[in-house]
Amino acid sequence: MSAVSSACIAPACVLERCIDPRSGIIAMVHVCRTFYPRAPHQMWEILMNRDTEADEDPQTGERDRHVAALLQSADPADRIAAARVLGASGDTEAIPHLLAAFYDPVKEVRAHASAAVAMLGAAAVGPLIGMLQEPNWMARYRAAEALSRIGDISAVEPLLRALDDPIDHVRYMSAKALGIIGDARAFEPLQRVLRDENEFVRRSAAIALWAIGGGKARPALAEALRCEECEEVRQTLAEILDVRGSGR
Repeated sequence: MSAVSSACIAPACVLERCIDPRSGIIAMVHVCRTFYPRAPHQMWEILMNRDTEADEDPQTGERDRHVAALLQSADPADRIAAARVLGASGDTEAIPHLLAAFYDPVKEVRAHASAAVAMLGAAAVGPLIGMLQEPNWMARYRAAEALSRIGDISAVEPLLRALDDPIDHVRYMSAKALGIIGDARAFEPLQRVLRDENEFVRRSAAIALWAIGGGKARPALAEALRCEECEEVRQTLAEILDVRGSGR
């Protein structure tokens, strides 16, 4: 990835004490000030938009305990475990809380939150598409990742727009997601991405293009190989063209 967007910066992590005035719920939310100083407000907007109507379901208490662990625990292992349980629960009420965890300062927690929200399926697609507009690039990246796991075609157009994201990580994951979904609408846009300034994005686009178009993609991939200067990308293109056969 590019030096700017993948630079390692020592995060300044703090706890934000948030109180929902409608329900009285208190959340101590871990926030990395260095990466995303506006995150507490964004996370709280997500939490405030959830349905706070009284729920008599006996599973609610269990869900709330895992939500508390996800957003309050100082131990990343506890936050990861909570994300896994919430994803496996099938409870779509957990979606906004898992999306809030996209702002967690620990990469592994964000990754597990993305995998967990994808387990909740179609109900998460709309909120995830909305996350592609978030100012924080890590949230956009995890949203694209989760959409790739769900594979819903309603995400295709938003992911196509994300191919123009200013952050290479997001463009990379959006191209990958489009290849996994496999919708033909991405075929021509991905050809343009073969000329992206970032080598990881170009490799992702090449793999996605072949996944969607098969032999139809050979002319574009051959031209990309002819012009490509990065050895790693050239190797990927050569493997696609030579090892994966001449067509479907």
